[in-house]
Amino acid sequence: MRRELGCMPTQLVQLCEISPGHAKVARLDDTDVLLVNMCGEIHALADGCINCSASLCGARVHGDQMTCPLCGWAYDVLSGAVTGNARLRLDKYVVRINESSIEVIDQLA
Repeated sequence: MRRELGCMPTQLVQLCEISPGHAKVARLDDTDVLLVNMCGEIHALADGCINCSASLCGARVHGDQMTCPLCGWAYDVLSGAVTGNARLRLDKYVVRINESSIEVIDQLA
């Protein structure tokens, strides 16, 4: 389901809170959003492994892939797709950096 945020961005966290290769969960209304710093570029995905429902906050990030810390399922950070099954994917959010703040603008379809 597409969540309409309109043009009003929602500030989640400061950029300095997520070092490269790491992730952090932020709350957006009633949704947990996983913010991943992939080589200095921030990506936002729905938090929760499709296979085991665990938070992906402790995911290992390797290049453009991250791995669920509980079950080991791998995801493409760029698309949110499960590695090996592109039909299964996490919702992805549009983000922007405003000075030092990470903001979510919209959820992709």
